[in-house]
Amino acid sequence: MRFAIIYRPKFQVPQDKLPELLKGTGEWLQSHGDRVEGVQFFLGGGGFGTIETDDVGELMRLLADHPFTQYSDVEIKPIVDPQAAMSVLQEVYS
Repeated sequence: MRFAIIYRPKFQVPQDKLPELLKGTGEWLQSHGDRVEGVQFFLGGGGFGTIETDDVGELMRLLADHPFTQYSDVEIKPIVDPQAAMSVLQEVYS
């Protein structure tokens, strides 16, 4: 199953912690970047990426290991390929 993982700032990160968190995020991307695709950052803070997994434990490990998780509202949304979604919707609504 494929998921969108969306990070939005929950509250201001203490300025003195920012360099450490940014360094940690770079390390997180190096160690988990092969599992998370399409990572993008929002202009005002936060960002998103996608992961394909059937292992909820893996998803939980990725989030627990991310340095900004404690400072963010994290939203996880299952996503579906547009053609597969259209096929299901056409079947259901015809």
